[in-house]
Amino acid sequence: MARNDVNLFWKTPPQTQDDFLALGNKFFRYLKQINYSQQTIDAYRIHLRLFVLWCNNRSIFTPKEINHFTMDIYQLIRVQTFFILNKGVRPFSRRQAYIYK
Repeated sequence: MARNDVNLFWKTPPQTQDDFLALGNKFFRYLKQINYSQQTIDAYRIHLRLFVLWCNNRSIFTPKEINHFTMDIYQLIRVQTFFILNKGVRPFSRRQAYIYK
């Protein structure tokens, strides 16, 4: 994704106060207030965008619809994807792997 495309997802106006866009924008403003670098904020924005797209593909449109099971599935998919893309490199330390079993 080109650097100019990072903000395209967040340009549409929020539908409600509780949707992903509104809460995401609030979070990014907070990060800016506590002096996070713009590079870090952009990285968070990209990862949040990927999560929101993943949720939308599963008919989850608001943060209130997310539960622990949803987060477990998302984390499992991310770990498996990392493992496959990095050809067998372990994504976690032993302690973290134990926590996520």
